[in-house]
Amino acid sequence: ATYALARLKHEKSNDFAGAETLYAEVVTSAPGHSAAWYDRARLAIERGRYADAEGCIKKAAKISPADPQILLSWAQVRQLQHDDGEGAMRLAEKARALSPQEPLALAAYAHVVLLATQNLTAAREVYREAVALSPHSPV
Repeated sequence: ATYALARLKHEKSNDFAGAETLYAEVVTSAPGHSAAWYDRARLAIERGRYADAEGCIKKAAKISPADPQILLSWAQVRQLQHDDGEGAMRLAEKARALSPQEPLALAAYAHVVLLATQNLTAAREVYREAVALSPHSPV
């Protein structure tokens, strides 16, 4: 229930402070809750707290190393926190290999390509792949 309330505060109410408090409660009581670590990292990214995001996303990745969304968020943090395009792309490529046909993962991959390489043409091409896989999806 606490995790669901944290997500509600984060995604619907924009109560970031309340969400942060609740995510902290969840990961304290259930340190193996990878989704809570992931969402806590996303919240930190949204707030521009990249060092905090990196710590959370690493914990999520340790729990769920084959989750492409976690790897893509880690790639984003790598670029934003360390300006490490090569490291970001390594993580993004690993995520893409795990879910090559998942439109939302491809859209997130396109975002990392743009952040890490500044190659708008390459990012646009990947985004077009995502849209072609699910033309009615809000990617």
